[in-house]
Amino acid sequence: MSKPAPRTKPAAPTSRACGMWRDTDGGHCGNTEGVRLYIVGPRCPTCTPAAVAGRPESTKN
Repeated sequence: MSKPAPRTKPAAPTSRACGMWRDTDGGHCGNTEGVRLYIVGPRCPTCTPAAVAGRPESTKN
């Protein structure tokens, strides 16, 4: 009997666009600079949950 293949993590996308929906523009932000993945989806530095709420970013790593 052969062993099952080891599980691997899926590859992370190499480039992402900010997915924040902007009502004023009627579309997604689309910025690709400095985008990080959050629970709500990929966000650029100006669209992070903290930035939208007017708070500074957390310094925890």
